[in-house]
Amino acid sequence: MVDPALNLRNLMRRFTFSLILLLFAASVHAQQTPIGFDLTNYGVRIEPDKRLIVVLAALEMARTTTPDGKEIKLIETPLSAKGAEFRKRLLAENADLDPELRGRISSFVERYKKRNPGQTDAEVVSPFISMAYTLTPVPDLSDPIITTDLPGNLLDVLDFAPLVRDFYRRSKISGKLDSYLAEYRSDADAALRPSAKEMVGEILGYLHTRPMLTISEKVKVETTRTGSKQRIQQTEAREHERHFYIVPEKLAPKGNINFLNIRDDYYAIVPPDTDLSFSEARRAFLQFVIDPIILGTAKDMTPMRDWAKPVLDELRKTNPNISPDAFLAVSESLVAASDVRQAQYLKEKLATDQARARQAILKSSEEKQAVYDELTKFKKAQADEATLQLYEAYQKGAVFAFYFAEQLKGVEESGFDIAASVKDMVASFDAAREKDRVAASAEARARAVAADTTGTDGVCVF
Repeated sequence: MVDPALNLRNLMRRFTFSLILLLFAASVHAQQTPIGFDLTNYGVRIEPDKRLIVVLAALEMARTTTPDGKEIKLIETPLSAKGAEFRKRLLAENADLDPELRGRISSFVERYKKRNPGQTDAEVVSPFISMAYTLTPVPDLSDPIITTDLPGNLLDVLDFAPLVRDFYRRSKISGKLDSYLAEYRSDADAALRPSAKEMVGEILGYLHTRPMLTISEKVKVETTRTGSKQRIQQTEAREHERHFYIVPEKLAPKGNINFLNIRDDYYAIVPPDTDLSFSEARRAFLQFVIDPIILGTAKDMTPMRDWAKPVLDELRKTNPNISPDAFLAVSESLVAASDVRQAQYLKEKLATDQARARQAILKSSEEKQAVYDELTKFKKAQADEATLQLYEAYQKGAVFAFYFAEQLKGVEESGFDIAASVKDMVASFDAAREKDRVAASAEARARAVAADTTGTDGVCVF
């Protein structure tokens, strides 16, 4: 379960184009995403969640009093324009909430914030978002039956569930929920759905694949032999459907993508007006596509696991939040590498096409050479920037990011399905070559940092 915040610096540097390049990219997207493109064919559904609306609305009721006697909200996350408007209306509609209930909600949130003094309000809200998905549907909103497998930060807020139930029953939200849902869907259809189609088409086009929408699991079952009391144990294959849910939520913090993975279902919670083509939801969808592909190569991963263990142990000395699971490192590395390489590949392709078009109308060889030199400079800057992003992913535990980025170049050139290529990537892993990857990237990273500080990184003007 991950809830990564959008990194504005990364976002800006990855998608800084000249106006003409952006327009050209838009036309490419329009051509690549056919009319009638149905997201459900790729396991993608866009649907708000009543549980989440109620949980986040309950948090909005929390208040505290300043030393000078002024009453202020305890949760003041930055919201999108539509989210801020919705918050204002929600607060007005529940201004007469029972003071005793408001007091209990406020006390819970205040205690939680005191236990986590270094967290922003967006970080405070994150485990409550996860908690919403442990509850049964509205109107019951019952607690989960099994809690032993829940992570610690989620267990810390699970006792908020009774307050959520009380809020649903004693506030005005139960009578408003259906109208809220209709608004969420309308807003999502206007902005979220078109960008979701672009994102899905763009990523799957780059990987030359389709998501695996069912996964088979072998389970042991006991049956009774016909005509006797003897019980025999058998192994059965059960298929599970997989889904990627994009959840529009007006009270979701602006600039944050909360990503949850619950068994075979993946959830990306975003404000309804989010442009998914330029958000970290891309990595969430990549995770949905790549996880079952990696799972299918698990038995061939021993050399990668053996290499990763000491590397991850070393990284965990300075960042204990990194998982020691080498299998997870492989999956996250391919996701990070795919995200970085796809963005780089698209920008370089668009810049190359634009440069060729420009050269076609130039007459002198000097002018044509100047365009070529500018393109070469741009590609080198993109390579440096990609190296820096891969290094940042490596430092967060994606220790195979450099390796997979190199391997993906072959997929780009051949057009082979990534699902058919990963097994060869895993089998081709050479531990001896990986030990110098980070050191060898130092110069490129330094150039990328220098370009970023001067504001020249990622800009292409022809």
